[in-house]
Amino acid sequence: IRAIRTAERMGIPATSMLAEIQKAHFIQGREVNQEAALVDISQKLGLSATIFAQQFNSAYAKDDAKAHIEQTRGLMDSIKAQGFPTFVLENSNNQQWSLVPHTEFYGNPDAWTQWLKQAALRAQS
Repeated sequence: IRAIRTAERMGIPATSMLAEIQKAHFIQGREVNQEAALVDISQKLGLSATIFAQQFNSAYAKDDAKAHIEQTRGLMDSIKAQGFPTFVLENSNNQQWSLVPHTEFYGNPDAWTQWLKQAALRAQS
């Protein structure tokens, strides 16, 4: 989380940093909990390794990551979510969150797609 948010503050989309971290972990077998791996990934995305490392290790980055985790846990508690990944839908009219039962659709992408379409329609009404 700290690496993703640091890269984002430096102009890299969070999804780009996340994708590269996931590739490094799941495809390349790298230990992405190690700072050196995260610095290499940031460099691959065009950031200065030195500046990324300085920002990553700053007190601000550490406090920001901690606050982000606390906020996420608070949201998860409020909707009774357990574990990762967790998916939620936000109702655009009243800003209420609904837990998405994604595990019910493992191995059935057509049913998953249909459920999401119906849920999106319900959230708009």
